[in-house]
Amino acid sequence: MSKAMQSTICAVALLSVVLVGTRVALTQTGGAGTRPTAVAASRPGSRPAVSTGLNRLKLISFVPVHGTWSSLWKRWDPTALDRTFRSIASLHANAVRIFVQPSAFGYPKPLPVMMSRLEAAVSGARSHGLEVQITLFDQWSDYADLAQSATWATSVLAPFRSDPDIAFIELKNEVDPLNTREMGWVRAELPLVRHLSGSIPVTVSVTGSDTPTALADLRVALGPIRLAFYDVHFYGNPSDAFAQLSEAMSIAAPSPLFVGEVGMPRAPDPNQTQKTIEADQDMYLRSVEWATKALGLPRAAPWKLQDHATGAGQPAVQMTGYESDYGLLRVDGTEKSAAVSISKLFSSGVVATQFNGSFSNESNGQPLEWHPYDASQGVLAWDGAVTHSTFGSVTLSNTRGGAAAEPAYETSPIVVPTHSREAFRATVWAKGSSATGSNCIAISWFGADRAYLGQSQSAPLPPGNSEWQLLGVTSVAPPGAAYEEVHLKSSYNTGTVWFDDVTFTALN
Repeated sequence: MSKAMQSTICAVALLSVVLVGTRVALTQTGGAGTRPTAVAASRPGSRPAVSTGLNRLKLISFVPVHGTWSSLWKRWDPTALDRTFRSIASLHANAVRIFVQPSAFGYPKPLPVMMSRLEAAVSGARSHGLEVQITLFDQWSDYADLAQSATWATSVLAPFRSDPDIAFIELKNEVDPLNTREMGWVRAELPLVRHLSGSIPVTVSVTGSDTPTALADLRVALGPIRLAFYDVHFYGNPSDAFAQLSEAMSIAAPSPLFVGEVGMPRAPDPNQTQKTIEADQDMYLRSVEWATKALGLPRAAPWKLQDHATGAGQPAVQMTGYESDYGLLRVDGTEKSAAVSISKLFSSGVVATQFNGSFSNESNGQPLEWHPYDASQGVLAWDGAVTHSTFGSVTLSNTRGGAAAEPAYETSPIVVPTHSREAFRATVWAKGSSATGSNCIAISWFGADRAYLGQSQSAPLPPGNSEWQLLGVTSVAPPGAAYEEVHLKSSYNTGTVWFDDVTFTALN
């Protein structure tokens, strides 16, 4: 950075000292009230340590359901925003993430009306018991403009210095550690934003299918700068979450680690029903939340509150296709199963680890939370007429097979190995009609790179006709195992086998 540029940023920083001493009460448009002056001074008590603050955080990201992300500010609707905050609070969250775009606010000097709306949003969140994560510089990439970006940040943050209503400030969402221009700007901007924020923690986030690599690249790109905490956005294989986040914790140390986004999109698979997609989303979120809890990390922050409306009459949006369906709520505001699970986690601290082992939940003739494997080698279906206990089972018949593949129903349990030599047991009730070949339950092991590490399987169901029998297998996680799959297998079976009431338990 040139000496002239350093002088410019220092001057802006000095200006901020004058501006942040008092908070100007700005009247918002849209009929709502004003944010009180000097709110920070009206709420006594010092900010807790960063790790303490993160550990108590129950955060959900919010972007508008209709229109572009910036329509929150451009089409200001305090009544709709109040409904949003009420919905977030009803899920037992205590914080909301909102995005601030220079293009919407005015750049390099934000418009007073937009600053009024930001203050009103923070006040509105507080009225529902919510702190706010502010994400700055959304949809902005003029990384050579150090002076004016500093001017903009100073104006936006001036009313919020050390404000207890602000959980933390994210300088920029999902920076690219390998983009030298972007990271040069990040290194220049971070000291100023830290100064402007006072006691509020400041961070940037990274994302990618390989969380440890993305975080390691960020550490290198930041050079000597250490963040108050490191924010990673997790969208990889949920079964890898424990292994990846464990490694990421080591990279972040001694600073805390926070999963600032987690979400499974609607998969673009025409064979999946909406009910199936939502069940998979629920399993995905619970798997990652279980991993954070097992590692002692703060609760992962779901991306996002609500699905995005698309279709005729809607303006261009950032999210298209399956990316529109990350929400805990549908477009009409009704809850998905993931919303119920997140609400339970936020209210009780408990991550539900059950899966559809009773096969009582199905969609379009297939069990929820299970997936057919090598289905072309047989007939795999859900059966509502045959059951061991409650309602429903799965059936495999006329199966073939080979050395590399056997027809099966498979699922990835939420609980995965957390230490060496951890043992697990899986059981299932099975019955046969003219059964032949091999029909059993198996535990298959995989590394974090998805490499297959081997399996253990139960004794097979006896051939011919049989009533319900309990099959079980105990298996110790091999070295390098990151996760397991439970398989209900049938091969070379010219008859039919039913499976029901699966259990999966960690033994030690």
